[in-house]
Amino acid sequence: MTLTLDQITAGLRSQYGLDETTARRKAEQIIEGTSPRVKAPPTPTLEEAPGIQWPVRILLPWSHLASDNTRQIPILRHGTPALTLSAPYARAKGLIRDRAKQTLGFPAPTPAAIPLGIVGAVWVPDHRIHDVCNFAKATHDALETVVYTKDAWLYDTRWYRAGVDVDAPRAELTIRPLAA
Repeated sequence: MTLTLDQITAGLRSQYGLDETTARRKAEQIIEGTSPRVKAPPTPTLEEAPGIQWPVRILLPWSHLASDNTRQIPILRHGTPALTLSAPYARAKGLIRDRAKQTLGFPAPTPAAIPLGIVGAVWVPDHRIHDVCNFAKATHDALETVVYTKDAWLYDTRWYRAGVDVDAPRAELTIRPLAA
């Protein structure tokens, strides 16, 4: 979604109480990319990528996966209803993060800040219906600061059901830089 000059101007006026002229000038700077405070970082090239050996392949046992459907649970915080991560979901994120660190080795390379693609091939334990796309959120979040700086660098994400494996249900992840 791209904001118009008028929308940015109105937002600056309402948020910061700026007069029309100042708000419009700052909005123009934001759009032109010349604002001293709001600049999009340049997209690095593959040659500038950190020392990660691409593609990264991570094998996650079924016990490491958590469905997005179990992500949050309701709690009362100081008498006010709120949501927090469920214990199984938080545990799965930790297991995925540990597996990724183990896969990348020690010392861990600097997480990437380049456009990436991830493919998740999931072998389920039985013939029941499993929504394998629901495993993506926990996995993408867990790999932040390990493989990439933010999951916003995942420009191409694909998750699919690869088959049934009763003996070794799992997810096999392949992460690679996208061509420039």
